[in-house]
Amino acid sequence: CSILEAIAILENQLNIKIKIKYQKESRTGDHKWWITDNTKFAKHYPKFKINYDIKKIIKELIKNN
Repeated sequence: CSILEAIAILENQLNIKIKIKYQKESRTGDHKWWITDNTKFAKHYPKFKINYDIKKIIKELIKNN
């Protein structure tokens, strides 16, 4: 999910409105990342299964903080 989708999930889970500010320039330490097709990985590890979706991860982070 995108950062905006993650923020929307947080807002929904916590029943709050998160103030966001978009800055065009990257900050020191920022990095780009992406998720790609897992087909090759799955061929090498056929028993691997994704157990956590983004909503479950966010719920667990909220619970443990």
